Amino acid sequence: MTLPLLLTDDQRWPHWWPLLLGPAAIGMTYVAHAAGWQWFLEKRHHEIPAYGLLIIAIAAFLVRYARQRRTWLLLLAALAVIFLLREWKTYLRMPALGIEKTSAWVFVLLAAWAIWGWLWSNRWNAAMHAGRLWLWLCCTGWTYLLSQLMSRRAMKFLPLEGAPHRLHVPMEESIENVAHIMLIVCAFADRFVRRPPDR
Repeated sequence: MTLPLLLTDDQRWPHWWPLLLGPAAIGMTYVAHAAGWQWFLEKRHHEIPAYGLLIIAIAAFLVRYARQRRTWLLLLAALAVIFLLREWKTYLRMPALGIEKTSAWVFVLLAAWAIWGWLWSNRWNAAMHAGRLWLWLCCTGWTYLLSQLMSRRAMKFLPLEGAPHRLHVPMEESIENVAHIMLIVCAFADRFVRRPPDR
């Protein structure tokens, strides 16, 4: 089993601009703070659209899978479902095992998803080279990671990140929504191909 190459002829460094979308969301939070856009700084105004974005992502992957039966579409649909469960703040309760309330089960699902993806890598590996799919998946993964770093307060060095302004909350939520939008783009990124030059 081999993993996709990071760079192909159609994926040179200028095409990696989506890596900047997460930091752009951070910058947008500072703009909102300076402009007094309170609606942007409130957590609920980011959480509500997040549900819709993930549902759109799930639908996009499933519709394409129904038409083309490509394994990677099903895998990413399952990943979007896991993200939706996490967004809903669902908790697992198993009193018989002494588990009263935990959200860690979402990470168990992510681990199971990763194992599933690895076992099926021979089915999706070639697809990663189509269009700019691998590029967009990497950029989307980075953006989700950035949102988690913000959630875990790993970026306290940023101005106004903590109290009393607590800009880490809208930063995290806006970065996460950007990542959800990027996940939707991933449903079609295999179709992003370089056009041949006009003759």
